[in-house]
Amino acid sequence: MQFSQDSIELLYGEGSVVLADDIPYLQKKYYTLTYTTPDGLTPIDLTGATLSAEIIRRKINITTETPTGFVFTIEQAIGTPTPVTLNPVIVSASQGVINLPCDNGEWNIPADDPELGIAVQNPVCFSGYVKAAMPASGGNPAYDLFVFLLLLVRSNGVNLVA
Repeated sequence: MQFSQDSIELLYGEGSVVLADDIPYLQKKYYTLTYTTPDGLTPIDLTGATLSAEIIRRKINITTETPTGFVFTIEQAIGTPTPVTLNPVIVSASQGVINLPCDNGEWNIPADDPELGIAVQNPVCFSGYVKAAMPASGGNPAYDLFVFLLLLVRSNGVNLVA
């Protein structure tokens, strides 16, 4: 799945790191993320970092789908959505590598959710972040590294919604 870079930058800010994906309903996915310096070549050592991740249900309105991505708007879901905690794990602290497991079967999406319909244009949408809270070290103050998340959940073609 591709999202328009312009849309992503408007949503999260220019230069932000964003993981955007389209996940079939009731599918587990595992993302391996590597934190690097802005040049993309040098890994950031995550030794001592505390990881956290959270997503929340949103409403997405996809107005155009093109070969280069979506044009869309995103807004607060109706009601008060409950945040979903994800559990990122450091795989290699010295190389800045983490795994982010995503199991949308645990995200409280009802099987009869109308946004899971096989022909819907606007699927179930979650946005959120992965945060690596870096400790103060070598005279440098503590700081946070973020990867922003935009995850769409669509029909898996088996669980059909009328």
